[in-house]
Amino acid sequence: MLYKQYYENVRQLMEKAVSRQEDKIVQAAEWLADSIASGGVIYVFGCGHSHMLAEELFYRAGGLACVSAILEEDIMLHKSAVRSSTMEKTEGITPAMIDRYGVQPGDVALVISTSGINPGPVDAALHLKKLGAKVICVTSSAYAEDKSRHSSALRLFEAGDMWLDNCAPHGDASVTAEGCSVATGPVSTLSSTLLMECMVVEAVELLAQRGVQPPVFTSGNVPGGPEKNEDLIKHYRQRVRLLDPYMEV
Repeated sequence: MLYKQYYENVRQLMEKAVSRQEDKIVQAAEWLADSIASGGVIYVFGCGHSHMLAEELFYRAGGLACVSAILEEDIMLHKSAVRSSTMEKTEGITPAMIDRYGVQPGDVALVISTSGINPGPVDAALHLKKLGAKVICVTSSAYAEDKSRHSSALRLFEAGDMWLDNCAPHGDASVTAEGCSVATGPVSTLSSTLLMECMVVEAVELLAQRGVQPPVFTSGNVPGGPEKNEDLIKHYRQRVRLLDPYMEV
């Protein structure tokens, strides 16, 4: 059964992604903790399916309240999937999107793109650095020799301050069914999620060790959760754009 091979591939991928990058995970977590302790915000950006990583860290039980997801319809899938792919490949578009979110020096930004060759994510990383944020990129080393589509010739792993390898194979799909000429079983979302959540939980521990109360959301479905969350929302909604109920859509 092919799902067992897929599961084993994912299990090995997860182990590889974490065990080979422990120092990077800790360094990234230290950047997050330093920023949060100083009142900073953590921004997350991705095009296409990578936007799910921004949603993964944003406004969820057990997640950081100071995460600002950069969610723009033109580069997501629900408005027009084909158009979003075109937008990701179009240089010069994403900086204006990012400018709507109020990035400040001392913030940290996570930019995700498995191939890392398209102009959208590269532009985002370069612009976020220009705004004074430390930029952590999540991409795949399988594309390290692929040609960039950005005019700078930079790929995403070259555009930030640090990068982590989600270890996804070239083309993302990881298994091939007998009699089928096309591979299936994509893995990049799973491994990227793991890496990013590892950064977050490590940052939470670092903050607690420093005597700083980590700004973590409680589930709204447990007693006292909504009240605790309301305090965090009030504290961060001036800086986290999508927490502001009066934001312009």
